[in-house]
Amino acid sequence: MSQVKISIVIPTRERALYLRQSLATALAIDDPDVEIIVTDNESTDDTAAVVAAYSDPRLKYVKTGARVSMRQNFENGMRQVTGDYVIFFGDDDGILPGQFRFLRRLLEERQPDALSWSLPTYGWPIEGFGKRTGTVRYMKHWAYGTPDTLDIEARRRAILAAQHHRTLPQPALYHGCISRRYLEAFRGPSGDIINGSIPDIHITYRIYFRGGTVLHVPHMFSINGFRGSPLMRQRGVHHASKSIRRSPTRRHLLSCLFDQTKARWGRAQ
Repeated sequence: MSQVKISIVIPTRERALYLRQSLATALAIDDPDVEIIVTDNESTDDTAAVVAAYSDPRLKYVKTGARVSMRQNFENGMRQVTGDYVIFFGDDDGILPGQFRFLRRLLEERQPDALSWSLPTYGWPIEGFGKRTGTVRYMKHWAYGTPDTLDIEARRRAILAAQHHRTLPQPALYHGCISRRYLEAFRGPSGDIINGSIPDIHITYRIYFRGGTVLHVPHMFSINGFRGSPLMRQRGVHHASKSIRRSPTRRHLLSCLFDQTKARWGRAQ
């Protein structure tokens, strides 16, 4: 297989402060066969200036033309993709440029339909949010693991039985990598590939029902950014109640929610 082209899509809206750092991680990748697409949902801040500060030929900046839904902004980015594989991540997330050559090697040697990986979480420093921010959270076993083939049929059965916990780890478009040719099968009558209001979950569930060769590697290729919000600070999300701390099940659920809520719900539109 010849060297594949990899597309990185960063949807954004009104987060120029974070986008500056997020985009810098992608542009630090030492690889000419990468395209980096910033799809801007009509931001009114300094987003355009942040992107314009770079002259990298791999970078493409597209706007939606009007304020649209998160789904439509993701689709706007998808329509610009010309690579063989597609990665999405948020405007306050980042990719690990020093690990990119290993990601490429996996794609070229194994040629999966989809590939997911371990996802550490970085909490952006936020006043009043405790010690859970300004640091990266990850586990030792999240790195240097061997790629495994996921049993997609078993995950499909688990979803139908409402046993979501049995689907982990999951294939992913957001902080994951999927073949563009594979994604073409999801294109609907409207011409859109992303047809669900929560783009990443929509694509994950479509994979469960289509099947294919899906790999997961216990290694970190990108990092999830967590910014928090005034509402979350008000509700004290970072402080578990005594009952939750005493319950292993509830403690696990809280940890999953804290680490994955932003990646699944709080990302940029």
